[in-house]
Amino acid sequence: MWVSVRGYGDEGELCGLNGCQAIDLAKRHTDLTMAKMMHTIKPEALEEVFQNMAKLEMLVREVEDLQRDTKSLFQPVWPVNHGPQRWSMCAEGPCSCTLETRFVSCWRLELLDHVPRKQQIPGDTRSLDLSMNRLKFLHKDSFHRLNELVEL
Repeated sequence: MWVSVRGYGDEGELCGLNGCQAIDLAKRHTDLTMAKMMHTIKPEALEEVFQNMAKLEMLVREVEDLQRDTKSLFQPVWPVNHGPQRWSMCAEGPCSCTLETRFVSCWRLELLDHVPRKQQIPGDTRSLDLSMNRLKFLHKDSFHRLNELVEL
């Protein structure tokens, strides 16, 4: 996405921003606007300023929610394997895989802050443990093809 950003580099300069960068820029602009408002307040305008601040704070929360949602879109989706070797291929990744209980455990992979690309998840997985990790975002389709998943 190409946008013209005032006050960001030369006047009229075109910047290539991805969605996350655009959200970050909007948030910084909102924070800067709030800071400027606090330094130019006249006592008779306090009520209006507080109303505007409440609106800006709500906008900041909405931008943060949008930022979280946008980041989740960039997360990879686990490859789901429905083939005959699905459980042996699952064991090749960092998670442990148990065919008998159809359980995949990615528990306590301390550095796991994203879906491991090497990990294949069997399509008939019933239970998936992602606890004790640093996952903050997951793509909305992360579990899309895991039709038998009953425990997460």
